[in-house]
Amino acid sequence: FAARAWLEKFCLCCCELIGVFVDGAQRIIKEDKENDVIRLAAEAFAKLDVDMSGDITFEEFSSHLEDDSIINYCEAVGVLPDQALDLFQVLDTNGNGELSISEFVEGCLRLR
Repeated sequence: FAARAWLEKFCLCCCELIGVFVDGAQRIIKEDKENDVIRLAAEAFAKLDVDMSGDITFEEFSSHLEDDSIINYCEAVGVLPDQALDLFQVLDTNGNGELSISEFVEGCLRLR
């Protein structure tokens, strides 16, 4: 009887440890995915900011919709190519007609 009780406690401890490891692994995977999305967003932003002003205008955004970095960015946030122009309006949270790097990256993470 004592051996059975010990075995049950041991199994419960193992299950708890496995749960901790699984939670940790899921957190790491989520962070890795977020880092990938942030990297894609930064690459796309650099490509779009043609005049290197630190902001992306609608003209800059719309003239580069066929670029691989923009296509990859749209795929990462789940936006279809024909919805990309609407994406600009969604990301422009302050409504000034330009996207800052923070609006672009934060919007990307928010949409994901």
